[in-house]
Amino acid sequence: MKTLTLILILINISISISRENPIFDRNLIPYSDGRLSIGGIGNFTHYFGEFDNNTGNSMAIETKYTMPYLPELSIGARYSQGNLSYLRLYKDNFTKYFEEQFPEEYFPDAINQRVERRTDISSFELMAYLNLFPRERLNYYAFAGFGIMRFQPQEITEAPQTDFGTNILWKDFGDEDQFKATLVGGIGIDYYLNRNFSIGLQSSFRYFKTDMLDAFEFKPNGEATATDHYFDYGIKLSYYMFESTDSDGDGLSNEEEIAYGTNPYKADSDDDGLSDYEEIYTHKTSPVLADSDGDGLSDFEELTLNINPNKSDTDEDGLTDFEEIRIYKTFAHLPDSDFDGLSDYSEIRKNTNPLNNDSDGDGIFDKEDECPNSYGIALFKGCPQNEPIIETKYIKDTLIIPMDTIYIVKEVSPNSKSDTIARQIIKPFGINFMKNSAEILIESELILDDIAKWIMTNQKQIEVHGHTDSDGDETFNLQLSFERALSVKEYLIAQGVDPKRVSARGFGEYNPIDIGESRKAKARNRRIEFVLTDEFTEK
Repeated sequence: MKTLTLILILINISISISRENPIFDRNLIPYSDGRLSIGGIGNFTHYFGEFDNNTGNSMAIETKYTMPYLPELSIGARYSQGNLSYLRLYKDNFTKYFEEQFPEEYFPDAINQRVERRTDISSFELMAYLNLFPRERLNYYAFAGFGIMRFQPQEITEAPQTDFGTNILWKDFGDEDQFKATLVGGIGIDYYLNRNFSIGLQSSFRYFKTDMLDAFEFKPNGEATATDHYFDYGIKLSYYMFESTDSDGDGLSNEEEIAYGTNPYKADSDDDGLSDYEEIYTHKTSPVLADSDGDGLSDFEELTLNINPNKSDTDEDGLTDFEEIRIYKTFAHLPDSDFDGLSDYSEIRKNTNPLNNDSDGDGIFDKEDECPNSYGIALFKGCPQNEPIIETKYIKDTLIIPMDTIYIVKEVSPNSKSDTIARQIIKPFGINFMKNSAEILIESELILDDIAKWIMTNQKQIEVHGHTDSDGDETFNLQLSFERALSVKEYLIAQGVDPKRVSARGFGEYNPIDIGESRKAKARNRRIEFVLTDEFTEK
């Protein structure tokens, strides 16, 4: 017994080490309350003997008691009743034994027939169970035991009898021969739907000494040389009765809650939207901390967003889940939200848009763009032109470079009214507002502070452009975009920017940079742009 207890303790230690959440050690739970369960099992049966088997069926009732303080061990009993199904048919190696036991007088043409027959069975067994994961929602177990079985082959019960009520063909098979001592063993799986119910699979094999399950003994040397057996497998549904109470009905006993440090009178101790049972056994999070990983997002919100509540940076891109969800609106489970080859963290550091693979809209992906925040051309690897382009002419293979054809191509926005106005578009990412409002979020003010300082270092005029996505009414979106641009303008002026240099315009949903309808596309279209021009016109 001491050796078995030591083995079980080692198994539990190895299971605990493999768990992701190190906050709780389930093996420290006293688990002092025993558990009594009653289960019903629906089985398929298969017979092993001289004949070919068909699939039979049986039903069983099982009761089991799990030991207090040592839930790895259980004892129980099972009663089952059903039948075995097989085909009675002649085989070449049966020779005379088949004809002797199935004489033509009573079984006409038996040698040439395939007849489906059955044997009714019932059994009662006492068993011991070894539970591998008794404290987990999914428990694997093995069992072994002994019992007694009664079997009644159809051939014998339907055989002709004498006037005295004795069997004509199986004279030596009396009522006492229908009972056999059995050894039984098997394996099973239980999945706990909640504290009181589980559903599972179970399979068992029985060993007993008889060759009469199919009413046929093969005995070439005067004694039966084959032994019949059968096994079954099926689905089990169990109901568990607990001695301990569960005051808050969360699936944890009061004693378990005390061991975990949770409130036994409150189903959700940390008020994060998840019951204590769900946190401990389903999600492996802390039931006493609303934010298990301390990243600023509750466990419930992280699970809703399909990110890891036990890891502050689910996608390991260098940004916490909170920063991705709340500040930058990127995907916390994807290290590269716009699939442009740059991680979200790298894009934030470079001040490019992690939700747009071409932040400046110049047709060159941010990864290949050496100036990802400035509208440029491929000739200069995505940067604005900073050197003259010389127009050349060829006349009869002679290169002529007229000096008066040297000119500088200035960056021109496609939205400008005149191609003679040089424009530079700045698209910083991270300027966000309250939903359906022009109120600037506090984290965005940090970005605007830097923009204000930068504006005051040059002498160009600034147009603040507001853009929305396509959700909602067009007229409302147009007004909202203007109000947001105006809010940014007023904030810049408050930081010291000359009011005469700043104007505001709203474009609503009419100037998207991504025509898709996905959340990602709409996130790209919600933006504030700063257009630097050489002229100033109040809009």
